[in-house]
Amino acid sequence: MFPDTGKAAASSPLPPRTLASLAHALSAAPDLRAALIALAEALAELDRFASVALVDYDGRRGLMRTRHLARPDGVESKVIDTTFDHLPTRERVAVGTTTDLVEFGATSDEFARLFELPAIPEGGLLAAKGIRFEGALAAILVLYEPRKVFGTRTTERIAPSIALFELAHARFLEGVARREAVQTLEDVTRRVHDEYDRKLAALEQELLRVTGEFHAVGDGQGRVVTLERELASAREEARRLQRRADAVEATV
Repeated sequence: MFPDTGKAAASSPLPPRTLASLAHALSAAPDLRAALIALAEALAELDRFASVALVDYDGRRGLMRTRHLARPDGVESKVIDTTFDHLPTRERVAVGTTTDLVEFGATSDEFARLFELPAIPEGGLLAAKGIRFEGALAAILVLYEPRKVFGTRTTERIAPSIALFELAHARFLEGVARREAVQTLEDVTRRVHDEYDRKLAALEQELLRVTGEFHAVGDGQGRVVTLERELASAREEARRLQRRADAVEATV
């Protein structure tokens, strides 16, 4: 619903029922794309001319990589590969260190173009919020809205919805991190197992060779015993490694 008149109606945040619907949609979202669409639907309830986008941030390179513009009917993703330093110093520091929506003021339209957001003919106001994961900046949420003479800013009214989205965003990143940890564990375990398999095969071959020579000439008993011990030790180490890997995988 979009009220045509009335200051009180214009300044109202999303009603509890809408927030509850958004919370349900975010919890049921299968991926980040679906979560962004849910947030865009909530924004459209407040201001059909405002835009919201999520920008992936690569902290190692200091790059804002891909801009995901969300609408109720889908998400448009575009690579922008722009350095974080392109943002004005005050706004850049605030986005990188605070949890608040940071307003761009007079430079809003300029940086809305940097993020390739839909133009607002009469001019708009841009705000950005750093989204963190495990203490590091992981993404930037940007909101671009028409300038208003009266009424509460859309950024203020959408704040509860953004907070819900941040929780969903963290949940998706945790899932990605968990899958990456499992994959890394599987790769390391596979490499170590392959190495032990090669070592065991070499020891078994050496044991067979020395045992054969011992039976043939009646010599080398000490070497046979040594190889048998090394083989038993290698097998026990392989079993310990497997138990540790199973325990870590269960924890992850």
